[in-house]
Amino acid sequence: MASVYRDSARDGYRVQVVIRGVRRKLWLGKITRSAAKEIAAHLERLKSAAETGTAPPADCLRWAAAVDRRIRAQLGNWGLVAICTGTDLPRCVNAYATHYAAQIGGAPSTKKRWAN
Repeated sequence: MASVYRDSARDGYRVQVVIRGVRRKLWLGKITRSAAKEIAAHLERLKSAAETGTAPPADCLRWAAAVDRRIRAQLGNWGLVAICTGTDLPRCVNAYATHYAAQIGGAPSTKKRWAN
């Protein structure tokens, strides 16, 4: 379970979550307690999806894509989300194109072209 606590030394909130037996802390900054609890809920769902090997809920993925780059990098380091950096971009784009080609239907040659 992700827990939210106020860090008086830095005047803001932190979220603490245990991921694969390791305690992780994420600095959130000066936000409201309700916003911090909402972030903790997203972290909890991402954590359970990562630990069970299932796909995270769509709303969590949308949230993770929209958060600050610093937070997204931290989530990627913890293995909760995939990070597409400059070196990973060809792999990420190829995976997206393959997924898109599988969804669109059409002639086999079209799917083959989109997959490669």
